[in-house]
Amino acid sequence: MTTSRPVARILGFGGAVIATSLAAAAAPTPLYHHYAAAWGGRFSDGAFAYALYAGTVLLAIACAGIFVDRVGVRKVVSAALGAQIVALLLLATASSFVIVDVARGLQGVATGLAIVPLGALMVESSYRWGAVISAAAPGLGTGVGALSAAAVVQAVAEPAAVVYLVFAPLVVVQLAMVRWAVPPDRVLPPTLGIAVPSFPTTGKGAFTVVALLLLGAWGLAGYLGSAWPMSSQEILSTSFVGIESVPLAATTITGAAAALALRRVRRASLSLLTSAALVTAGGVFWAGVTLANDVMIVGAAALAGLGFGGAMLTAAKAVRQCRAADVVPATAMTYLLCYGGMAFAALGAGFALDVGSDAREVAGAVLIAVTALAALAGGGALVLDRR
Repeated sequence: MTTSRPVARILGFGGAVIATSLAAAAAPTPLYHHYAAAWGGRFSDGAFAYALYAGTVLLAIACAGIFVDRVGVRKVVSAALGAQIVALLLLATASSFVIVDVARGLQGVATGLAIVPLGALMVESSYRWGAVISAAAPGLGTGVGALSAAAVVQAVAEPAAVVYLVFAPLVVVQLAMVRWAVPPDRVLPPTLGIAVPSFPTTGKGAFTVVALLLLGAWGLAGYLGSAWPMSSQEILSTSFVGIESVPLAATTITGAAAALALRRVRRASLSLLTSAALVTAGGVFWAGVTLANDVMIVGAAALAGLGFGGAMLTAAKAVRQCRAADVVPATAMTYLLCYGGMAFAALGAGFALDVGSDAREVAGAVLIAVTALAALAGGGALVLDRR
């Protein structure tokens, strides 16, 4: 890019699309109880829908580089936004979990096809701000989506249609802006052999630390977005409906702020800070679960946001330092790790609840996994820093 205006367009548009996609994906978080009350169902119904979304994101991420190689960013992003609109309309009119599952699968494909090319294009366009915005946008979008949906659930008798139709017009506007924001010649390196997600060819030790942090941070987010809304009332005595969505929003919005605030921190120091935040948050969250204290749980979720944002920023910095040929596959691998952690946590927690496991025990198992991954990442970062 030779002028600042096209770069600003790419950064603004890319950040907006990623944030909106993640906001729309988080919108069902407070609706699972509404669905269960209307249609009946089990804990795993909501968890399966969430994991299906994450799984189809993974599939789309694996294919996104190939599609970009073939037709370019503009057409891939346009197709992704069109699919997102269809998914939102299906969710707005859903009358069973089957339709929700179909829509969530389509939504996952749309999200995966959008975030990989736009994330890579943002980093390619601006060495500094592309990494920061691509790290902050997912958390901001997820948090805003969860909070806005929770507000609608508390204010409207039949919230489902309203929640999704809030986001659909935004996606329509973004679809209309693709030709303006993405120049037609933006076809990322046409190297089909590296189009699939992979670790960069250099710095694999540092990227392994990134992988552990992403699995832990997004695993916690996956639990908070799926099993937690279905089981929070068993853990807490509060009647505040928003407690189903507030922990996820606290984690992701704090994460977006952390990605902006910590952008100048050295990557090794950032890895250690991220690890410490996730380990501490896991302990505080478990104390809140044990004491049935919603204030402690929300506080722990906000502290986990420091780890969430730190993990995303650490990953973005790692991608930014890759060779040009590694940018697309490393970006894809970043999101593959994010959604892999999310899907595993959502499915594991949902099915554990289905077979009768205590909600507190399930929360404890998730928190142990998160803290273990974070501690391993911290240890790895210390070893690499001393070399």
